[in-house]
Amino acid sequence: MSASHWDEVREALRLPPVPDDMLQQALQHGSYVRETGNDPIESNQRLEFLGDAVLDLIVAEELYRNNPSLHEGLLTKTKASAVRSGSLSRIAAKMDLGRYLLLGRGEDDSGGRAKPSILADALESLLGAIYLACGLEATRDFLMPHLDLQCSYAEPGFAHFDHKTLLQELVQSRTKHLPLYFVVETTGPAHDLNFTVEARFADRVIGRGTGGSKRKAEQDAARIALETREEWESLVVGSRDSRADPEP
Repeated sequence: MSASHWDEVREALRLPPVPDDMLQQALQHGSYVRETGNDPIESNQRLEFLGDAVLDLIVAEELYRNNPSLHEGLLTKTKASAVRSGSLSRIAAKMDLGRYLLLGRGEDDSGGRAKPSILADALESLLGAIYLACGLEATRDFLMPHLDLQCSYAEPGFAHFDHKTLLQELVQSRTKHLPLYFVVETTGPAHDLNFTVEARFADRVIGRGTGGSKRKAEQDAARIALETREEWESLVVGSRDSRADPEP
């Protein structure tokens, strides 16, 4: 690869001055290394290992500094959502990182440039290269514009967590009270009921969800509340010593 090629990559990805050889290694998939007959250790896997640790540190520090009222359990779950492979692959896809990967012909022909696992690994490798070449602050400056930690609750992959528990932990981290759930509508025949549930805090509806059971509707209401937290979170802060809704 010519120097001008790597200049174009750095400019397109808005990278700090990572050296050509290190940038190439960060984008060099194992299939490319095997096909070119190079030592397997020259693939991007070692940089991926380092980048994974750097990513964890940056996200953990950002969450810690910007959420002084969140306890360890909720910080951990939020970080897990932000650094999961699905989240990283979406970031890499928005950057069009796949265009610049060095892949073996077979991997390339099979759609490797769009494979979520390859994209996520390449992003971590790139973070490792930036860290080695330019330091932690440069890595943070590169990463943070692409990472929206405020929206991590709304990530599709976050659904395997219990939304009711997350909402409870969020509210309890700011006040002694709990969100409460009220069935406000039931529709459909007896064998196929559909429930509408409101999640409330301090006499205010913070989420409204539906489901084929009360439990599913409550989870949906909690999910909506988490996704719209910016609209009601100040209410929680102002309700530290106020009475919450009465038990239903």
